[in-house]
Amino acid sequence: VWAGNAFQKEILTLEEFAWFYSIYATARRPSQIRALRLCDLLIKSNDNEVIYELNIPRAKQRNGGFREEFTSLKITEDIYLVLKNLTEIVRKKAKMHLPELTELELAQLPIFINFSRFHECKNIHEFKTILKQTPDYFHCSSAEANYMSQVISRKCKAVSERTGDYIHFTPIRCRRTRATNLSRHGITGVQLAHLLDHSDTQQLKVYTAHTGELALRIF
Repeated sequence: VWAGNAFQKEILTLEEFAWFYSIYATARRPSQIRALRLCDLLIKSNDNEVIYELNIPRAKQRNGGFREEFTSLKITEDIYLVLKNLTEIVRKKAKMHLPELTELELAQLPIFINFSRFHECKNIHEFKTILKQTPDYFHCSSAEANYMSQVISRKCKAVSERTGDYIHFTPIRCRRTRATNLSRHGITGVQLAHLLDHSDTQQLKVYTAHTGELALRIF
């Protein structure tokens, strides 16, 4: 609620709001959100039903490379529209710099793009070469993503009901909150691993070890 209001009042930029919303709604790692491209945002029609999906690249997979494995995640219309607006801005700015970009090439642009690196490309040939040799070159860096999270956290005026202080926004907090809430609803083991995009259950204790203690404290 705070983030939506902050975006409407232009306290949060569209990119900041999209970053916050993506992390909050999907509970995925920042590296996965940074790896998103325009082609990963999908809309489908099925039996008079509109389905919104986000193909999220997997991370921390054994022998897995950049954007080699994906998990399809259904999303709400709200987050779809936020990300769609951001992709349109990326598309427009990219066409202004390199007008010869085709739709297929535009689809390979990152949603969270590093425009300073993109603007280094003098022509379409350079763009294709960099994209092939260093596929993550145009994506927002880890340092940039961390800084954006810090900026959002500093702006945040949402108050915790438990502590009475402003909520400190971090991606890991969203992920742990999602895991805790799922555990409280009886979702554990392989099911929980799947929802958190883990290949196995070995690391789940990192997120759920203190669930009982937290539940009692909140109760």
